[in-house]
Amino acid sequence: MSIVETAAKLGVNAMDYIADRITQKYLMPHLATLVRQAYA
Repeated sequence: MSIVETAAKLGVNAMDYIADRITQKYLMPHLATLVRQAYA
């Protein structure tokens, strides 16, 4: 599964997420954290 597909399943805008990581602002939680929360 791609980052875009994972983000879509979690309701996260993929471009916003990627931009957050590239700019190193880290205002959004890691996708792994969101996956753990969604499936816990």
